[in-house]
Amino acid sequence: MESDNHRDERPSRRISAAAGNHRAAAPAAERGPTGSAARPEEKGRKQGSWKWFWLIAIGVAILLAALAVSGVLGLRHNRQEREDTAKAVQAGAMTVQVVKPSRSPAVFDFSLPGNAEALSTATLYARTNGYLKRRLKDIGDRAETGELLAEIDAPEIDAQLLQSRAQLEQFRAAQGIAQVTFDREKRLLEQKVVSKQEYDQSEAAFNQAVANVKAAEANVQNLTVQQGFEKIIAPFTGVITTRFLDTGALIASGGGSTAPSIYTMVQSDVLRVYINVPQAYVANINVGQEVDVSVSEIPQKVFKGKVTRTAGALDPTARTMRTEIQLPSEGGKLVPGMYLTTRFKVEQAEPALVVPANTVDIRREGPRVALVGADGKVSYRQVKLGRDFGITIEIVDGLHGDEDLVVNPTTDLVEGAKVEIAKAG
Repeated sequence: MESDNHRDERPSRRISAAAGNHRAAAPAAERGPTGSAARPEEKGRKQGSWKWFWLIAIGVAILLAALAVSGVLGLRHNRQEREDTAKAVQAGAMTVQVVKPSRSPAVFDFSLPGNAEALSTATLYARTNGYLKRRLKDIGDRAETGELLAEIDAPEIDAQLLQSRAQLEQFRAAQGIAQVTFDREKRLLEQKVVSKQEYDQSEAAFNQAVANVKAAEANVQNLTVQQGFEKIIAPFTGVITTRFLDTGALIASGGGSTAPSIYTMVQSDVLRVYINVPQAYVANINVGQEVDVSVSEIPQKVFKGKVTRTAGALDPTARTMRTEIQLPSEGGKLVPGMYLTTRFKVEQAEPALVVPANTVDIRREGPRVALVGADGKVSYRQVKLGRDFGITIEIVDGLHGDEDLVVNPTTDLVEGAKVEIAKAG
């Protein structure tokens, strides 16, 4: 048994020896520093690290090259400006741009929007109850002053007028009898035939009869006026713009929301245009001043109007002044409700100075400008501003017109600083 076991172990030893000889034959390149073979995953990691290293290096090189190119271009683009600045620095002065004030035009114009309105507008209501008997005018019809527009049938008023007239005749007859009696009592009193009491009674009866006649006359006059309200008359020469009732409609006297109106009539031969003039232009608006009025729908036509009145005070909220302009409708070319544009032409006896807006330095103590004197030094001067046109501003006080104003004065530009004026172009 033991001999068999020894025989079985020999082949295993030979196999192990062969395997060891095979490992010894492996190339030295695949061994590690200690002589053991390198693993495949370690080799892959080393190759990946070198790859990222080269990518980062190339990116840094490209970034440095781009920065160098941009720096060179920027230097070339601003070479002239840098040279001027360097010269100024060497001379101990800043470089500034200057501009001189200019005069505003002797004649200028400005435009303002407005709405056209009729010179007169009347809404006609009934002053008596009844039915619309007939209407003689409709929308768009023209009527003259005093012309009949419609009639109202009011039988109650007609009957009351007849009754009051009959009652007036009764009172007049009673007055006649009372007067005869009074005259007789007066003669008899002189003859001492009647007593003073009888005379006084006849006098009182006569006075009452006279008062009754006057009251009846007033009642007749009142009903006559009411009967006159049965006719709707045109208050002025104009055009009917609205009609609300048809023939046979029941009409109640009144106005506003209590009863419907019958007509609306406008006088449109002459139109009013109301505009709101800003505070900056108020001094240039005068009553009687001519104004050009235009409508976008009629671009080839310019209408002539005149300023008829102004409010004489500014709206404290909007800082504008209400102004009225009147102009003819030119045969109906202009109608109430149109949107118009008014243009004012203003002549200035002494045109104001105008400077670029970027030369004005607004401070808490007031606006000022920076001036460059003949000695090249900066000085600041307070000014009073006028109208603001956006890119330019009027100077009404503080300048003579021949000064050199610094454009865009900075906080580094202090009083008395030495500056160099940049060359034009």
